[in-house]
Amino acid sequence: MDKKALGLIIAGVVTSIILAPVLYIQQKQAFFKDKILPNIYIENTAVGKLTTVEAEETMHKLYAEYPNFNLVLYYQNNPIATISAESLEYKIPVKNVVEQTTFVGRKINSLSTLYQFLTLNLGLQEYNFPLTPEYNKTLLEERLSNLNDDYKIDPHEAKFEFTNGRVTVFQMEEKGTGLDIETLNNEIVNILAHLDNKNNKVFTLKVRSVILYPKMKLKDINQYGIKELVAVGRSRFVGSMSERVHNIVTGANRINGTIVKSGETFSFVDTVGDISASTGYKSAYVIKGGKTVLDDGGGICQVSTTLFRSALNAGMKITERHAHAYKVGYYEQDSPPGFDATIYSPSVDFKFKNNYSNPILIQATVDTEAMTLEFAIYGQKDEREITISEVTTWNIAPPPPAEYVDDLSLNVGVVKQVDFPAWGASAKFSYKVSRNGEILDEQDFVSHFRPWKAIYLVGKK
Repeated sequence: MDKKALGLIIAGVVTSIILAPVLYIQQKQAFFKDKILPNIYIENTAVGKLTTVEAEETMHKLYAEYPNFNLVLYYQNNPIATISAESLEYKIPVKNVVEQTTFVGRKINSLSTLYQFLTLNLGLQEYNFPLTPEYNKTLLEERLSNLNDDYKIDPHEAKFEFTNGRVTVFQMEEKGTGLDIETLNNEIVNILAHLDNKNNKVFTLKVRSVILYPKMKLKDINQYGIKELVAVGRSRFVGSMSERVHNIVTGANRINGTIVKSGETFSFVDTVGDISASTGYKSAYVIKGGKTVLDDGGGICQVSTTLFRSALNAGMKITERHAHAYKVGYYEQDSPPGFDATIYSPSVDFKFKNNYSNPILIQATVDTEAMTLEFAIYGQKDEREITISEVTTWNIAPPPPAEYVDDLSLNVGVVKQVDFPAWGASAKFSYKVSRNGEILDEQDFVSHFRPWKAIYLVGKK
């Protein structure tokens, strides 16, 4: 074989070697002109060798483009909201992802693109596209924020203002609560990120709470060292006439905000001051001169009685207390007999000594709908122990027969009750306050309630 023939053969072989890959690429390009290249997947589902229409149909069999599901939120075991897929504009972007697969290995104009094309066709490489859901994150954030506003309880900042010897504004700090929106949002995002090929799913989430702390604390703004609730005393006055309720509110307001320094003795009569029409009181029934009569300030003993109970519960040293002449039904609506304290200015008083090492603050709360009165004593607790025994009663006696008195100011036939029957009894309870073995106060409170007769006025006019 001459050299010329050998050269032609070699040239033909070389040309074949060079053209073979080019022809292979051209054939594959022609075959996959309208199809996705082989070995391409979406969420592990093969879409290679499929047209875009076929790929979309394949994926839609597995995933709805607009899934229908609900997120049901529970707070404190109660459902508080339902968030639907539609409200979040939730979508599975099948079409967009399918379109992305068509760009892989196309337009062979660089070595990297050529590498993708060849390795996919030769089965040397795979591409798996994630099918990440799309939703409106702003809508989710707004919904959770509004939900938090609905259920948030703001903390109360401490307030303490002292004017003219009295606390005019007082409020202890209180923690608030809110929804744990950050954790809830993360849980929802996690659910939304994990695909599910089923519609009408319901996801239940338990919403947790977080504590909201106040910025201002009482200990930082008051000069008396008052930092906590020491004790509370309560009473009820259901059935009271409007004038009596007015006097209870008026008397309680006179006490409200009072500071009693350590070692100081509180006097009810001195603190309340003059009890008369000129100081804002109305005429209501009082016990006076052995009778129940209308007089200015009727009902003020509801105030002294309630404060007596509060002082007992705080372990104060009671230095003066007087029982009523007869059992008053108001004071036994929520208490056994004997836990009352009458006052009659200026001689009959209720007093106690602040035997704490810090000042105390007395706060009054009157609820005219529930007909309740409460005195709260604030200060600093110590290690004192307070013992109040059960009440013992004896000398129980029925009320005397009713008395009917002629009254020329009433028309004939009119009968008006001006006094009310009450059973007589004696009552006693023991009170002891000690601290680290030292007795701070110890006494028996004895009450002798006389039997009381009803009195009716009979018209003779």
